[in-house]
Amino acid sequence: TGYGVYSINLQIQDSNYPSVEEIVDRVAGECLANCSTDYDKALWLNDWLVENCVYDSSGKYCSAEGALARGTGTCEAYHRAYVMLLNKVNIPTGRMTGNGHVWTAVKIEGKWYQVDTTWNDAGYEDPNVDLQRLYFGLNDTITSMVHSEHKPVPGYESNSLENNYFIKTGKIAKWAEPQIQAVQKHIDAGETSFSLEIKNTYYADVLYSLVAHVLTNTSWSANGHKVDLKAEYRPNYLDNGNIDEQNGTILCQVQDNADTGENGSNGGNGSSDGSGNGGGNGS
Repeated sequence: TGYGVYSINLQIQDSNYPSVEEIVDRVAGECLANCSTDYDKALWLNDWLVENCVYDSSGKYCSAEGALARGTGTCEAYHRAYVMLLNKVNIPTGRMTGNGHVWTAVKIEGKWYQVDTTWNDAGYEDPNVDLQRLYFGLNDTITSMVHSEHKPVPGYESNSLENNYFIKTGKIAKWAEPQIQAVQKHIDAGETSFSLEIKNTYYADVLYSLVAHVLTNTSWSANGHKVDLKAEYRPNYLDNGNIDEQNGTILCQVQDNADTGENGSNGGNGSSDGSGNGGGNGS
């Protein structure tokens, strides 16, 4: 009689329907068995999530349970699942929002990076670029091009590209090497300020921001002495004010390196993978 609040604790012991916690334990265990560094772990878990989940356009599944147990979910589900997996392998995380979207801040080797597992799951493949890792390890600058409402979040400031996937693996060389050759020609011609036009390249905002980073961290020389180069990618804008993801400009400024009298190596031989082998530290 009367009214009350009642609860039922239903426990299902069925190996075909593991709990979210059981799935996290299993996947984290596989990750630890295959990975040693924080970078390896974060990338492995990004790949696992992308390969085992599809985006839920209906908007029904917004929790980690959707992404982990049902294999489908919204950006919220991707983020929450990634957080649970990362935290299980002792990697700190943060919640990032903007443009009606959610993604993840990930602390790798003591530095914060932006990772968008939802956008890494494009649902299709591109033979020219690894879409599964395109938004792995971005800094705030690039993330602000991808998500226009993003601003650096106190405590999660992302200033490094050292553990960006394309920089870390050297795969950015595919896009950087032609620009290195072009830059050297300008330097050889005695130019100290010039620009490189980027046209009709998909994902140019991400890829050529990384190229600009590589150019800045490459060793350059002019007339037998070292020079410093500062490169910055600036995207074009469409009529509606949105960033043009396919077209932009790399602005370059050259300055004599007055701090050393050593002869520099030929700029064309500089590192194009962002690892710092050509003189920069890649961070």
